[in-house]
Amino acid sequence: MLKISGKNSEVGLSRQGIIILILILAGGFGVYLVVQNQRKTDLKVTYSTAGATRQIPVTASGDEFKPNTFQIGHLEPIALMVTAVDKDYVLEIPEGGIHAALPQGQATEVQIGSLGLGKFEFICSQQCRGTIEVIPLKDEDDERKN
Repeated sequence: MLKISGKNSEVGLSRQGIIILILILAGGFGVYLVVQNQRKTDLKVTYSTAGATRQIPVTASGDEFKPNTFQIGHLEPIALMVTAVDKDYVLEIPEGGIHAALPQGQATEVQIGSLGLGKFEFICSQQCRGTIEVIPLKDEDDERKN
């Protein structure tokens, strides 16, 4: 038995009581760690690109892309699903280092990486032009205001 004495009182804990106290403290610390880890996970999800890649259908025909302008969220995972209708094309996004051959009659998936914020031109080998506008996500707008 462990005895703790103060000025006016004395408390005694048996071995079993000490073990129970240690387990309670360890359990409380474990719960604390889980909660802290969950908070960190929530923050990561808030600022990540978790979720499925958004696919944007685009056609290349008559030396034009349709649509030729669209918006995406900053760090949003997207893929252009480009179908070359009338001939072979080559799609380029110079700022993104993207160069993709688009064979006639086939849908070609073109993954778009992180472009940063702003407007970026995409072009083809036959003078097609288009613009991808990368806009802040809602969380990023809120973060800038603070």
